[in-house]
Amino acid sequence: MKSSKTYFPVYYELFMWLFYCCFFKYGYYTEEAEKIVEAHSQYLPHPALILYAIGLSLFWILFYRLVMPWILNRKKYWLLLIGALLFIAVVSVVSNYAIGFLFKSFNTDKILQPFYNSEFDIYRFRLQQFKGYSLEILFSDLIAFSSIGFMRFAFENEQKKKILEQQNIQLQLDTLKAQINPHFLFNTLNTIYGKSLVNSSETPEAILRLSDMMRYILYESDTNKVSLEKEVIFIENFLMMEKQRFADMQLYFSAHNIAEQIQIAPLIFLPFAENTVKHGAQHYKSDAIITCNISINKNQLLFMIENEVTENNINNKTGCVGLNNVKARLQLYYPGKHKLDIVETNGLYRVNLVIDVS
Repeated sequence: MKSSKTYFPVYYELFMWLFYCCFFKYGYYTEEAEKIVEAHSQYLPHPALILYAIGLSLFWILFYRLVMPWILNRKKYWLLLIGALLFIAVVSVVSNYAIGFLFKSFNTDKILQPFYNSEFDIYRFRLQQFKGYSLEILFSDLIAFSSIGFMRFAFENEQKKKILEQQNIQLQLDTLKAQINPHFLFNTLNTIYGKSLVNSSETPEAILRLSDMMRYILYESDTNKVSLEKEVIFIENFLMMEKQRFADMQLYFSAHNIAEQIQIAPLIFLPFAENTVKHGAQHYKSDAIITCNISINKNQLLFMIENEVTENNINNKTGCVGLNNVKARLQLYYPGKHKLDIVETNGLYRVNLVIDVS
């Protein structure tokens, strides 16, 4: 089961670098440059200052990509303040001195050379005295780049939760397969064996149906989505095999408007059908009724399954694990896009499931 990945944090990070550095900080250093090269201010703004603004901001990558995640993952939030102050008071000084030296030494623009010389003198003084901080721009940096760190942390945490949830659901799905295979297989094989003893003409069809079902469970359902048509065929085969076991049981199955292109979560109907098979009144009376209807109506998938119960049958209570499983899967695959109603009245146990498949 693959988890969906969002690129929003990446887009946000790029946006902050482009908007904040290339516009806000570029404008800030353009104004500072105009004060130094006043005689040549007509040549400003100068594109080279964009690279200068970006260069002076590079040290913040260490803060929001390494320091912030380390602190936030350990929930030592008080360290954020200490880390921010260290970056402002120490790391920025060293980084700005290095960037200032590079631009002063390798600049080929004579107009901007006085500005780079002035900036380097400021950074050198700051490195020597640890005074003269440009708090206005440093605190702006802190707010802008910290927002990237918080954004990345929030989305990564959400992604981890999503992956864990999907892994849990996948484990439940695998457990569901493991439970149904021996339980259903042994019962079905016994039925087929009984038919073969009397040379029943239904034996080859039953073997073929069982083969199709096992192939679907083992191979085709191991994906996020499967064809609704195949899922419907599987449930019909599942119930028909139950009909083979209880010859006098009355089974009414119908499927309408099942479009081939519609995809659905695999084995999403199985716990309801299995619940009916395990706990239906066919175990206690010969003419028990099971009804199952599946249809598409205006982008809504309608699933209904109903079985008779008896007074002595505390219907489906033992199937709560399977029901909790399918409820969790529905919430994962169709959050806010499904409605599940389970009612038991007048000797009937009914499941109504509506899924928006638009």
